[in-house]
Amino acid sequence: MPVVITFHDDLRVFASFSRQGAKRGYPLLRRASVKDVIEAVGPPHTEVGEILLDGVPVGFDAVVEAGFELNVFPIAAPWDVAKATLLRPNPLPSLAFLVDENVHRLAELLRMIGMDAAGCRGMSDAAIAAESARSGRVLLSRDHRLLRRSRVVFGRLVRAHRPWDQLKEIVDLFGLASDIKAFSRCIHCNIRLEPRAKADVADRLEPLTSRYYQTFHECPACRRIYWAGSHHQRMVANLKAHGISDESRSS
Repeated sequence: MPVVITFHDDLRVFASFSRQGAKRGYPLLRRASVKDVIEAVGPPHTEVGEILLDGVPVGFDAVVEAGFELNVFPIAAPWDVAKATLLRPNPLPSLAFLVDENVHRLAELLRMIGMDAAGCRGMSDAAIAAESARSGRVLLSRDHRLLRRSRVVFGRLVRAHRPWDQLKEIVDLFGLASDIKAFSRCIHCNIRLEPRAKADVADRLEPLTSRYYQTFHECPACRRIYWAGSHHQRMVANLKAHGISDESRSS
């Protein structure tokens, strides 16, 4: 007898049999773990929030046998990664992100709203997975195979294609709207900006900038100077246009 698998809500779009509906029998040729069966026909394990095996909540390591029924549910928003669950019994101490190159623009936007978002440019998939585990960061990617790696415990297969839509997706999933501290990090270095007196940076400012702006911040790593210029205003407009709460500060 096959295993009957039902993917619920938005997990249906990732199932290899989605055109035939969210429920289908899967031929089981050998004893296998719940994780292996789910990923054989559906999304990476990072997208799963709850699994019922014959109506009983189970972890990824539970063994599936012929005739069993699996119901697979997505992670519910807001996702609190600091809370232990059956599928993820070792929570993260705090929320921070590791952003794959295929969504690299998302890293800059997350930093722009004050979130800790490290990049991983030039790293192999194995190295990315290891870094995600080592640093306790949620891996954001559009690469199914990367997120299927067992070392990746916390991750998100980014659905949206456009960067600002991706930002909205992450803000909504993790419930970040009330935590936004826009323009508090360097969008290049992911380091918190430090306030600078105008007199301390005056020799590095263009004449019009010096004339019209009084408040400045600097990245202690790359020494870029930030102020609430036209780029700042475009960012604020985009935040509002995409329904993302803005707790912005001048920088």
